[in-house]
Amino acid sequence: MTKAENGTFNSLFNVILGEEKARLFKLSEAEVAKNDSVTIRFVINAADYDSKLTPALKKEVESAVREMLPGRSVFFNYEKTISDEGHIKKLVATFTGGNFPNFWQGFQEGASVACEIKGDFHRVVVAVPEFMYSYCQSADYANRLEEYLDANLVGDVKVILDKTARELSGVAAVVFESEVAEGGETFSADIYADVFVEAAETENIFGGMIIEKARWIKDIIKKEQQRICAAARLVHYDKLTAKKSGTNFYKMVFTDGTDTLKAVYFPSSRKKDERARNEALRQLCDNFEDKVREGQNYLVYGDVKFNEYDKGNSMTINSLSFADVNLKKVQDEFKQKEREAAAAKIKPCPTSYAVISPKPYEEEVVVGDLFFAEEEEIYDELKGEIVFFDLETTDKDKYTSLTCEFCAALVVDGRIVETLETLVNPECHIGFNASEVNHIYDKDVKNSPKFSAIAGDIYRFINGKTLAGHNIDGFDMPIIKRQLQSEGYVLPESVRTIDTLTLARRLRGNKGNSLAEFRNRLGIDALGAHRAAKDVIDNVLVYKELLRLQRSKK
Repeated sequence: MTKAENGTFNSLFNVILGEEKARLFKLSEAEVAKNDSVTIRFVINAADYDSKLTPALKKEVESAVREMLPGRSVFFNYEKTISDEGHIKKLVATFTGGNFPNFWQGFQEGASVACEIKGDFHRVVVAVPEFMYSYCQSADYANRLEEYLDANLVGDVKVILDKTARELSGVAAVVFESEVAEGGETFSADIYADVFVEAAETENIFGGMIIEKARWIKDIIKKEQQRICAAARLVHYDKLTAKKSGTNFYKMVFTDGTDTLKAVYFPSSRKKDERARNEALRQLCDNFEDKVREGQNYLVYGDVKFNEYDKGNSMTINSLSFADVNLKKVQDEFKQKEREAAAAKIKPCPTSYAVISPKPYEEEVVVGDLFFAEEEEIYDELKGEIVFFDLETTDKDKYTSLTCEFCAALVVDGRIVETLETLVNPECHIGFNASEVNHIYDKDVKNSPKFSAIAGDIYRFINGKTLAGHNIDGFDMPIIKRQLQSEGYVLPESVRTIDTLTLARRLRGNKGNSLAEFRNRLGIDALGAHRAAKDVIDNVLVYKELLRLQRSKK
């Protein structure tokens, strides 16, 4: 509703309801729905809202409005507002963060807001850094903010945009704080990384000016989020053509040393004439290909969403600028942050088991002489405590896989003493290829404990022991270390491991060293293969056989 329409409404409203009552209400918004119904939103000062807005007065107000809008269904919202500096600052934050995301971060750090309130008149001065001033002017920031405040405050509002903070009637300008109104998102400056971008060296290629501080790519790709900026080097880009529309688009890969970011740029034009639109798109593509080069550093800004094709989060780019980025400092700062975060959340080894606990092991089948007889001398390599373990996982990627089954066996002086095993709910889909091998499906783990619940129990069982397994150095160890660390349990870098696949290749060459082939060779029943419990017990037998083979070659 325009101010003129608002004025007409208020004049008629005053006549029907009476000026004394009508002055309590300010029309903020009138929304007409497709069915021709109208929703009226009034704002009312907090003091009047609490003391004067009675059910009887509401009935009078609604009767007056319906008299002004005969034949229409009318709905009403009454909202309490406070005319004080703190509330106005929150309104400014809500408006700016929601409508000007490109310079929200710079606004938080460099802007100031000051208010002068005299009766029903509000004078708001927003002082911004000089480099943001021209952008605010071109975006009509002051007028748009004024309209927003006028709709949410009782009384008149005047917004003034300035380059410097000023004194208003003896009241000092107050530094802008990172706050928004109740129910809104809180924008916190400390979540952003200082990526050492020299702003003076940035040059826009397409989209709006980027003023947001960049974040580490490692953090960006963790979840879907909007209005995110990265400072990174372009590794590669491909020009593709959409099958349906025939328009060109670009797929890109960026890195800042913390991780890689997949991104896509769709040149677009709002021109209605097809010829003009095609020409505009051609110019955008020419501009992109003329300026963008692999190996250069950029500020890239857009929204991050899950991409079904890539099976991960990727960015749809809204803006791209050249940037002088010190990637070495980006990486160093990120590593320091990770070290500090890890140190802050390290948990001590639990003193008892909470969810799962070890069970004594009883040998069900003895295969030939694979188990040591009571009187037989134990090999030195088997003396002490060794934990053999195996994971079944959601896929084959050691960097992203999650555990869906864990089994471990504690071997003391060559004999299996106890085992710890459980299915695990990975809180995600188990890939088809993984299920084809391990025969574990989503329905099987639906009611199993989550890794976060059993991490302490697993850590207690394996901590301080030598860890062994078939290809654990190449697969199981990276996964279990990553998942334990995410829960605050850190295995030391010095932990000793025995990888029986590596030992087998050293003794027998590179062929025929899978657990399945060892089972055939040693006559071990294959029933239950590729489940963690079966693989762990068989792995102990395989290790003993490899030790015999090692001695026979000496």
